[in-house]
Amino acid sequence: LDLPQRWLSADTGAEIIGARSVVLGPEPLIGAQRIVLRLEAKSLTLTTDGLGPFVVVDTETAAVPRS
Repeated sequence: LDLPQRWLSADTGAEIIGARSVVLGPEPLIGAQRIVLRLEAKSLTLTTDGLGPFVVVDTETAAVPRS
C-alpha cells in the first residue's frame, strides 16, 4: 500500500467500527477492535483480536492482517 507517512493533520479522520471508543487497557486482554484512519482519498484499517497488538488490515485482499 502506498500511504501517507504523516497522519497527524487537521484533515485526518478516525472511525471506530462497532464501538463508541477504543479500549487500550490496563487489562492484558481487551475486546476485538477495528479503527479506520482516513486522510484525503486514502484509508488505513487497524484491527486487534484483543489478544495481540493492532495490525494493519489490507481491506482490498479479503481483510487478511499483515504484520
